[in-house]
Amino acid sequence: MKILIQLIIVVIFCAVALDSTGQTLVSKVLLRKEQGLNDREANLVVRDSFGFFYVSTDVGIMRYDGREFVSVNTSNLFKYIIDPSSLKSLSISPNGKILVRCEENKALLYIDPGSIVLSAIESKVPMEYIVSGNEIFGVSREKDSYVIYVVDWKQKVAYKKLYSIKEKPENVCRVNGEFVIQTKNGILLKGKKGMTIIPDSKGSIINNQGTIFLATEKSIAVYKNGAFKDIFKIKKDDSDCRILKTDKKGNLIAGYGTFPRFVDSFYIVDKALKCVTFKTLSEDVKISKDVYTDDVNFMWMMAGHHGLLVKGLLRDGAKFYNLRPYLKDETFGSVISGIASDGEGKILFTPENQDLIYLDTKTGRKKVLFSKENGGQGFINNGKIYYDTKSGHFFEFAYSEGPECYLFKIDPKKEVFEKHTIPFLINDFIIDEKGEILICGEEPENQNGILAAYNLITKKSKILLTTAARINTVYYDNHTNTYFVGAMDGLYILDNNFKQISKVDALQTDEKKFIQYSRINVINRYNDKILLGSLGGGLYVLDAGTYEVERHLMTGDGLSDNKVVGIIKDLKGNCWLPTFNGITVINADYTIISVIYQQDGLPNKEMNTKAYTIDENGFLYFGTVNGMVVMNPEKVLQWKKSHGFFINQVQVKYPNKIEVLKDFSFKSNFINMEINYFKPDYIYNLFDNFPPNIISSEKLTITTKPNTIFVSKAEPGSYLMNINFPNTDRFDKFNFEIIRDYTRIIIAAALSLIIFLLVQIISLRKKNIRQKENAIKAKISILELEALQSQMNPHFLFNALGSIQYYIQTENIDKADDYLSDFAQLMRMILESSHNKFIPVSHEIKLLTLYIGLEQIRFNNKFDFEINVGKDVNPEFNIPPMLTQPFIENAINHGLNNLAERKGKLELTIKMLERDVLSFIIKDNGIGRIKSSTRVKSHKSRGTQIVKERVDTLNETNYFNVKIETSDLSEGVPDSGTQVVITFHDMNTFLNRNNGIQSSNN
Repeated sequence: MKILIQLIIVVIFCAVALDSTGQTLVSKVLLRKEQGLNDREANLVVRDSFGFFYVSTDVGIMRYDGREFVSVNTSNLFKYIIDPSSLKSLSISPNGKILVRCEENKALLYIDPGSIVLSAIESKVPMEYIVSGNEIFGVSREKDSYVIYVVDWKQKVAYKKLYSIKEKPENVCRVNGEFVIQTKNGILLKGKKGMTIIPDSKGSIINNQGTIFLATEKSIAVYKNGAFKDIFKIKKDDSDCRILKTDKKGNLIAGYGTFPRFVDSFYIVDKALKCVTFKTLSEDVKISKDVYTDDVNFMWMMAGHHGLLVKGLLRDGAKFYNLRPYLKDETFGSVISGIASDGEGKILFTPENQDLIYLDTKTGRKKVLFSKENGGQGFINNGKIYYDTKSGHFFEFAYSEGPECYLFKIDPKKEVFEKHTIPFLINDFIIDEKGEILICGEEPENQNGILAAYNLITKKSKILLTTAARINTVYYDNHTNTYFVGAMDGLYILDNNFKQISKVDALQTDEKKFIQYSRINVINRYNDKILLGSLGGGLYVLDAGTYEVERHLMTGDGLSDNKVVGIIKDLKGNCWLPTFNGITVINADYTIISVIYQQDGLPNKEMNTKAYTIDENGFLYFGTVNGMVVMNPEKVLQWKKSHGFFINQVQVKYPNKIEVLKDFSFKSNFINMEINYFKPDYIYNLFDNFPPNIISSEKLTITTKPNTIFVSKAEPGSYLMNINFPNTDRFDKFNFEIIRDYTRIIIAAALSLIIFLLVQIISLRKKNIRQKENAIKAKISILELEALQSQMNPHFLFNALGSIQYYIQTENIDKADDYLSDFAQLMRMILESSHNKFIPVSHEIKLLTLYIGLEQIRFNNKFDFEINVGKDVNPEFNIPPMLTQPFIENAINHGLNNLAERKGKLELTIKMLERDVLSFIIKDNGIGRIKSSTRVKSHKSRGTQIVKERVDTLNETNYFNVKIETSDLSEGVPDSGTQVVITFHDMNTFLNRNNGIQSSNN
C-alpha cells in the first residue's frame, strides 16, 4: 500500500540552535497500520545494504522502502515452530545477509538483501545465533552447559567449538584473542588467565568496530587492557539500558529507560569517547523497543508500541529561526517574506504577518523593530527586503488593504523609517546603479503589468513599461547596461533608456528565443550567463549578449522543483536555487551537485517568496513558509543522503522483443538495456530525481532519466558500472555481460551457404542447359542435313534429270528449258533455306509450288494440285524450313502415285487459326495410309520421320512450338485419302525470348 506522506508527516521544530544536550528536530513521520504496517506495534528494525528496512512485529516480518510495506514470506518460521513475537534481533551478518535471531532452533534463519523470503540453513544441533562485530557465534545447550561456537558462513556454514559455560550467553564479543561474554547475571572474561567474572557488571555489551562497550544501569564503559573503564555516568537511578546499537559512523547508541521497553534518554558516544545526550529523540515518544540509524545526527527509525517512528535531526551547518512548532505538513507557519544583509553582521528579516526582526549574526541576538507592543508602527503584510549599499538603508514593501502598496525606507540602527504610498501592487523592486528605485507589479483594476521608477524626494512614479500580464521581477545587468524584466508572459529586454530591444517567450518563432513556460519569476547573472527562474518551467540559461536559450533544467534533470523563486551565488562560485520544494545547487558547468529537501535539513520544504541573501561570512539565508534557515554552504554541501540503491528490473530491448534479465547476460544485437532502479529511504522522496554519476570499466553509451539508466551501443564483453549518487557514501556496482549474437552469425553463414549452393546449382544448370542446347543444335544440324538430303533424294534428282533429257531428245527445247529453270530455282531455294532457322511463309509457298509443279511433270500430270492461301495470312510469318516438303512428297509418292482408277488431287490450304497460329493442311485423294503401308516398296523414304524428329527436337528447346497431326479423310474408308495438319506458332514470340537464336536468323 502506498503511503501518502503528505497525510502523515508531522514536522516539529525547535527554535534553538544545536547544542551539546539536544538536537533540532526537522521531521517526524509516524507509520502505523493505516500506512501498511501489519500490526499495531513494531519490535525490531534493521537496514540492509540496498537501503531496505526490515521490521518485525508480533505478526511477522515486513520490508519497508520508504513508501510501502511488503510482507516477508515467513513460512519457515512456522516450519521450525517459532513465534514471530519471540524474535530477539535482526542483524546484518558479515556476508551482508539479515540474520534472524531467535531461541535455539535447528536452523539458521536469514533474509537475502532486498528479498521478501525468509530462508533457512539447517544445523545438526539446535542453536541460537549471535552477530557480534564481524563474527557470528552460535550457542547450543548440551546437557547442563552451554557451548559457544564460532560460525564461518561463506558459501557454506561451518562450526568451530570454542568454550562451554554454565550460564546462557546473551552476547559474545571477541577482541585481540579475548572473549567478553554477557550473561543474565553479569559479564564473563575469557583471556589468557582463564575465565573471570566482573562484579556488579549486569548490563549489555556490544562490539563497535573492534571496541567493546558495556552499558549498565550506572555507567557506560569501554573495554581496555583487560578491564572495563567508565566513560560516562548515568544520572538516573533505577534506569537500565534497553537498547544498545551502533550507527555506520562508529557512534554508540545507548537507550535508557526506567521501565521495560520505555526509553527516556538516548546517549551517544562518538569515536573520541565523548558522550552526548539526545533528548529530542525521546521527549515526545518514550516507548521504544529498537532503533536504527545510519548517522546519529540525521535520520532515525524507531520501533515501539507506537509502530514505526521516523525522525530527522538537523545536522551541523544549519540553524533555524522563527519557527512555529507542531505544524502538520502542507500548513503554513511563520512565512518569511523578506531577508537582507548589510554585509556588516546585521540581518533584517520579516515574517509575512509579523514585525521586522533585526539579527546580529555575531551574537545571535534578535531584536523586534517597531512592534505595536512597544508602541511602534507594527509591520504586517510584509514583502521583499532590499539593502542599498550606497545609502546604507534597508527598503521593504508591504501590502495594504486597498489597491496600493507601501514602500518603507528603514534605518535599523536609529530605529526610524520613512513610509511611501505606491499607487499599484508591488511584486518586486530594486535600486539600480543610477540610484533609481525600479518597482514592478500590476494595475489593481486591469492587472496589466507595470514597471515604474519611483522618486523618494518627489514621491512620484514614472511608468517605464506596461505589459498585458503582471510583471514579477526586474534585474539590472551592469555588464551590458541592460534591464531584464520578467513577467507572466515572458522576458522583456530593455536598453539603458528603457526601450525594448528583444523579448523571449512562448510566441517566438526563433527556437533559440523560445521558452515554453513564460512565467518568469526571478532573474540574476551567474558568471557570464543570465539565469531565469520560472513558475513552472524550471531554470533557463541565456546568453547575456544574444539572449538565446542555451540550457534548460527541470525536475527531470534533477531540479528539486520547477517553480524557482531565487538565484544566489555562494563564495565558492556555486549557484543556489530555492524552489517550492527544497533547494537545488549547481556549479559553474550547470551540473547539479546537490539537492536539499525538507528531510535533509530545512524548516519547511516550500520557499515561495524572494527571501534570500548572503552575509559577509558567506552564510546563506533562505525564508520558507515556516521559518528561516541559515546555512554554511561548505558544510551543507557535505551532507550525505540517506537513500539506498536497488535495481528493480533490467530489460533488454531487441529489434523484435523485450526481455527481462535474470542473470544479467544478453546478446549483442540489442537496441538498449534499461536499468530500472529504486532508492529505498527512511521516507521516500517522490521528487528526488537527482541523476547518478556512472563510471564504466569500458566505453558505454549511457543516458539517464528519473529512476532509469539506459545503455546502448556496446560491443560484446564483460562490463562493470560504478554507480554513485552525489552526496552519498554509496558506491554501487552493476556487472553484466554482452555475448556475441551467434544467431546472426549462423543465419548469415547459412544464408551465405545457401547463396553459394544456389549459385553453384544455377551455374551447373546453365552449364547443362548450354550442353543440352549445343547437343540439340548439333542434332538439328544433322537433321537439317538429312532433311536437305531427303529433299534432294536420288529418285527425285534422277527423275528430274531424266525428264530434262527426254525433253531434249524429243527436241522440246522450250519445255526442257522451263523445266531446267524451275529445277535450278528449286535447288537454290532449298540450299538457301537450309542456312536459315526460319523462313517467311511466302518463301515456303513458292518453294512448294516449284516442287509440286516439277513432280506433276515427272508423274505425267497424274494428279492435279491446288494451293489455297487465306487472306489473313501474313506473308512474313516465320516457320522452320524444310518441314512441309517431306509431307508433300509423301502424299505424291505413296498416296497419289498408286492410284489406278482415278486421277489424283493434291490440295494445300494455308490459313490462320488464331492471331499467331498458322496452319498447313495437306490433303490428297490417294489410296490412304492403311493400303499404302501394305505395299512393298523398293525404297523406304525417311523424309517424314526426319521431320518428326526435327519437330520433337525443336520443341525441346522451348523456343519452338510445332504440331503435326495425320488422319484419314474418311474414317474407316481404306482408300479415301490422307490429311496432314501442321500447326506453327508465330516464331517472333520465341525469337524475342532468345537473342541467340534471333541473332542466328540472318
